[in-house]
Amino acid sequence: MRKIFLLGLGLSGLGVYWYYKRQVDLLYKMKYSIADVKILEKTSDNMKVQIILNVVNNSEIDFTLTGWNFEMLINNELVSLISDNGKKVFVKANGGQTQLSFNASFSPKDYGLIDLLASVIDTGKGTLITLKGNVSVYSGFIVSTKSPVDITWRLEDFL
Repeated sequence: MRKIFLLGLGLSGLGVYWYYKRQVDLLYKMKYSIADVKILEKTSDNMKVQIILNVVNNSEIDFTLTGWNFEMLINNELVSLISDNGKKVFVKANGGQTQLSFNASFSPKDYGLIDLLASVIDTGKGTLITLKGNVSVYSGFIVSTKSPVDITWRLEDFL
């Protein structure tokens, strides 16, 4: 009787381990897409845009985004650094889609506006805009401080 109990306990533990391992793997495969980009301010000294990301969670576990660090690149030229703004965003499970918005600002003078404009004119609608970095995720027993994010889209996607 004791052997059957221990065997059942061991199999239950193994099942729980496989379930959570699968869910963690799905959390690492979150999908991100750009929902919208809005220009909030544009002057010769400062350009400020709001970027809205759709985050899709295909796991069965709800989680909270507790921080993020992104680099925004245009045609592989670093334009802005975006860091955690202190708010927490709850992301629903089972294919739930949640919007995450943040602001990016940069000084056109600091990043060589002429070079950047020449690059955009040269590539036209094929201009690549990239967000690279990581997000911090928290859910129950699962904590990940560096889940990678790498999204690239073309300017023509918004025109």
